[in-house]
Amino acid sequence: MEKTHGIFPVLNIDDRTWFCADHHFGHRSVLKFDRRPYADLDEMERDLVMKHNATVPPNGATVIFLGDVVYPKGDRETDWRDIVRSLHGDRKILLAGNHDASLEKRFSKVFDAVLPEGVPLTVRLRGREVRCVHSPENLCKRICPGFDDLPSGYADVLLTLEYGNERIEGEWLCGHVHTVFRKLGSMVNVGVDAWDYAPVSVADAFALLDDPRIGIPGRKGFDGDFGEAG
Repeated sequence: MEKTHGIFPVLNIDDRTWFCADHHFGHRSVLKFDRRPYADLDEMERDLVMKHNATVPPNGATVIFLGDVVYPKGDRETDWRDIVRSLHGDRKILLAGNHDASLEKRFSKVFDAVLPEGVPLTVRLRGREVRCVHSPENLCKRICPGFDDLPSGYADVLLTLEYGNERIEGEWLCGHVHTVFRKLGSMVNVGVDAWDYAPVSVADAFALLDDPRIGIPGRKGFDGDFGEAG
């Protein structure tokens, strides 16, 4: 990983790269807030691990986690490092989310690199550069003054992009928004809630960036609840 674009790191990737975010391991309330199709926390965690390992090959893959892997104020005592170790990926990189900050030192033992919350990572594939960040909040504030990190706030951003002269600079992959949107302007949500609870390949993520639609809502959309699961 090299540092260009000032202090921000750049990572050269290949087609064996996957992205994911917002697993919220250990967070029972996320079942309700995001209407996840699981009876309980055990079922959710088993399925998230199973789908990850069914999607990402056991050898040769890079997996970039865009934050909120776990919920540190969770409902059980678990060594989250064991869960991370069980997930496929020869190279695992974490961009810490708002719920990961207190676990960065622990995670440094199981991730190949851990970037502090708010530090973007640029990935480069055959000359195309896309930035990755956990939360798109700061991007939205740049084009929509008074932005609130709520579904209604993202709805305002969508209206601004559709009818205003503002544009989001660059291309971005993010997490944090769970079920609010899959695509908003030049941002694509790689959270598991948007991709059938599995990581998304770089090919599929970039293909959605190329989709001409300005906004593609998530399961609950721009009018849904956001709650503490964000």
